[in-house]
Amino acid sequence: MTVTLKSKDGKEFSLSEEALNLSKYLKEKAKDKKELVLDDVNGETLALVVEYLNHYSKSELSKLPTELKSADLKSQLSNFDYKFISPPSFETTFYLINAGLLLNLEHLHDLACIKIAAFMRDKAPDEINKEIDADVPPFYEDEKLPKEIIEETNESSDVKEENIIE
Repeated sequence: MTVTLKSKDGKEFSLSEEALNLSKYLKEKAKDKKELVLDDVNGETLALVVEYLNHYSKSELSKLPTELKSADLKSQLSNFDYKFISPPSFETTFYLINAGLLLNLEHLHDLACIKIAAFMRDKAPDEINKEIDADVPPFYEDEKLPKEIIEETNESSDVKEENIIE
């Protein structure tokens, strides 16, 4: 079975069932459907998500570093992950972070976050601000995220409600 994913700007991509099943969100939404419209994902980002899903439908997810040894990611990521995450702009990388959250693709989300963390490593705030401009997309608000993702995030958080300072 093949499902057509359609981005918010009308770009269409075919995805195999094996690739689709890597995302709990896509698997659930695509039940008995041949087309799935993703209103919160643009075409450029969806193209990258499809590339990622197609790759990992044929191979095991790579192990991501839990701690960055340096800002150089080449030696810390798999060959695919490094080649995949290196070229996108910061704006696109932030869109990948959002797509990872929305589509419940934790590995993709973490990979994109690692790129941002590596960039920020050992830089002063003014250096970071020069590179990351105002075109960075906003993160999804809780009401836009699927309920399961919000619940999973809240369950895994170390922050206790009574410890939050308002």
